Amino acid sequence: MTNGLKIGIVVIVLALLGFLAWRHFNMPANSPATYSSTQSNSSVTQTSTQTSSNPQGSTNTVSSTGNSDAALTQDMANVDAQMSGLKSDSANTDAGLNSQ
Repeated sequence: MTNGLKIGIVVIVLALLGFLAWRHFNMPANSPATYSSTQSNSSVTQTSTQTSSNPQGSTNTVSSTGNSDAALTQDMANVDAQMSGLKSDSANTDAGLNSQ
């Protein structure tokens, strides 16, 4: 092995170690790799209701804590409505791209 090749390998190894150290120390505290929660699910209570509007202007209510059959049915209806809106948007986009 020549001296140039040895120096190149050492530089690459040092750069890799530097990158890994930088990545380790600059990871956000809530990243999935380092996330740990000390709260139990039973101690968290949330009673708010969020609303989101779709592009057509109608408002869908999303239950944040509801796990009853009625709440789940309503949430599934909202998802179905948004998926059908996405399907029509996709069809319009495809038609626009094909017309050119």
